Amino acid sequence: MYLSRLSDEMKEVFLDLSIYAAKSNDEVSDVEKLAIDAYCREMELPEPDYVAKKSFEDNLAILASCTKEEKNIVFIEILALLGADDIYDALEKEFIQKLQDKLAFEKGKLFEIIYALRQLKETKEFFEQIINA
Repeated sequence: MYLSRLSDEMKEVFLDLSIYAAKSNDEVSDVEKLAIDAYCREMELPEPDYVAKKSFEDNLAILASCTKEEKNIVFIEILALLGADDIYDALEKEFIQKLQDKLAFEKGKLFEIIYALRQLKETKEFFEQIINA
């Protein structure tokens, strides 16, 4: 949704973090792969090989030094990725907690974002039903 606003460096960080996020439960779903592919198209990056270029810790360090806007975009988009398959398992929640702690993101805001992402998904599905009726 907002990935084109990221700097080139942050696009690479986001791609790495999205790969780590998708692999956080040791199972990258087809839906998550499709989402990562779409993210690459949006960011005008080559098709991913689903292998992070930098360590998780290095990516978090870079993320910690970026703008607040970029932090918010990365956090929202990672949440969208992990919710793409409608499953937030314990390992994915643990991943989000690490990201949330590093970014000092408010817990209340996390729940608001998850709720908004679910509403957005439902709205898209509703429009798909109308279009395909």
